[in-house]
Amino acid sequence: HDSLSSSSFVYQEKGQFKSPLKTPVQALTPARTDRGNELVHSVSFYRRMQASGTPSTPMRVVRHASPEREIPPTPEPVTAVTTVRQRIKELQNEISKQQTVISQ
Repeated sequence: HDSLSSSSFVYQEKGQFKSPLKTPVQALTPARTDRGNELVHSVSFYRRMQASGTPSTPMRVVRHASPEREIPPTPEPVTAVTTVRQRIKELQNEISKQQTVISQ
């Protein structure tokens, strides 16, 4: 035992370690004491609600601003009126084209 000792530690002889003993299970308490803590919904119902809250398929985002509607650089004030009228005609033509496509 002296060959394993070290001078940097203080060794003490203590009692031998023992395994803990199992205490017999007491069946005096009822199996369910947590009345009122039942699950409100089943797990599958909860998962279904979570899945319906977050769509898995990508949704199409409808934006009401398109690149066609962006304001062009401001032209000279004299030609502004004709440019607006020309733009209105172009947009009305675009509307009729789109409505034709939609109705098909």
